[in-house]
Amino acid sequence: MKRYWDASALIDALHDSRIEQKALEPGQWTRPHALAETFATLTGGRLGFCYLPDDAAALIRELTQTMNFVELEAKPSRHEDHALNNNWTVVSRPGAGVWGFHR
Repeated sequence: MKRYWDASALIDALHDSRIEQKALEPGQWTRPHALAETFATLTGGRLGFCYLPDDAAALIRELTQTMNFVELEAKPSRHEDHALNNNWTVVSRPGAGVWGFHR
């Protein structure tokens, strides 16, 4: 199943092995900025825990090493058009205020 992973979904995948397995499947998508958001959240301590920068970077790298990367734009890109036209839906933690696609 193809999915787009935003920062909240990546963080959930790092803390729930069932979600992690989905993130490691082929055909997963994220964007570079989601990695920065994930890193900032993991090292910032706002979730009640705080990773060391090297540890956070290693976890993110391991989780996303086989993912495809796309830049999201105000005008839908070719990839976003494809996602929207192929019934992809959101992969996001409820209330996170971010969006993504999964199929």
